[in-house]
Amino acid sequence: MRVLGVVVAAIIVIALATVLVNGRGPADLPADSPEAAVQDYLNALRDGDSEAALALLEPGTSCRPKDLDEATGYANNTRVELRGVTTRNGQTSATVEVLIISDASDLIPGSGWSEEHTFRLRHTDRWLIGGLPWPLYTCGAYDR
Repeated sequence: MRVLGVVVAAIIVIALATVLVNGRGPADLPADSPEAAVQDYLNALRDGDSEAALALLEPGTSCRPKDLDEATGYANNTRVELRGVTTRNGQTSATVEVLIISDASDLIPGSGWSEEHTFRLRHTDRWLIGGLPWPLYTCGAYDR
């Protein structure tokens, strides 16, 4: 009977550890920081809000709402880990490095993928993302 109690306790501890590790919510990032801008962008894409994601890109981007529409909703089984933030030029430009991790299937653990990405940002009155940030690769390419 004592062995059964130890096994049940071990299962509860493992289940609780799994919830704590996998159930972490979004990080509490400093407002008006480059990493918060990247988090807002990725959250907008995850939530299917292409207008909000587009508003976080630098003016003059070749990306249009339809480009972002194709990239939204990516995060069903995806999490993002902040790897590093570097600011330069008196805090007017920054890079944010992230690791994107996706579990391809809930049925087959470990069947996913991971990629490292660097977001480049500039600060004027707020942080904006430049270039073609993940998961965008072809903004405006088909408009010509």
